[in-house]
Amino acid sequence: VERMGRRRQLVICLLGVGGPLLLMGAAQASLKQQPSVFVLLLLLHQVFGSVGPRTLFWVTISEIYPAKYRATGKCLGVLVLSVGQASHH
Repeated sequence: VERMGRRRQLVICLLGVGGPLLLMGAAQASLKQQPSVFVLLLLLHQVFGSVGPRTLFWVTISEIYPAKYRATGKCLGVLVLSVGQASHH
């Protein structure tokens, strides 16, 4: 993150996330005959998303909030997730 710079990394990765989605939307009819191209575009979307926006979000959160508040927030998030999942069963 620090070598490339956050803004530059975010712009490149957001283009990498949005580009495959735009291509999938534009070529939707032809992708039905070529599922391997669809899988490749989806893979590119996931790779760029994992490297850019998702990573930068967690780096930024860890720099802004102290560990005590992050831990409390994570516990509350897990609690809400558990209650939500239990209500679906």
